[in-house]
Amino acid sequence: MYPETKAKIDRLVVMGGSLSGGNLDVKLLTTVAGNVSADKTTLNALKLVEFFGVQDKVPVATGAQMPLLKHYQDASHVHGASGMPGWDFTKNPRKNLETIELICNIMQS
Repeated sequence: MYPETKAKIDRLVVMGGSLSGGNLDVKLLTTVAGNVSADKTTLNALKLVEFFGVQDKVPVATGAQMPLLKHYQDASHVHGASGMPGWDFTKNPRKNLETIELICNIMQS
């Protein structure tokens, strides 16, 4: 499974269920800009995989920085600066990886 997400709170709950030992074999998380920037959604996803202890198994990569069909509008005034208000992960997560390379590597394996 290769989910691409905006990594905001509702999607993080679903991803958390997928990462916490369910029946899904998550190979990669890619993030995109949504209510907050792609950099922030990537940081949220990195924190999430570390929180669930799968940081060595599930790589995280940044996808689209901007929407393909419309102008990007930051909504951090609604969803908080991180897009995950009230969630504070104390560890500093690892660096995200290059999306295209990761997808190609996974597809070839």
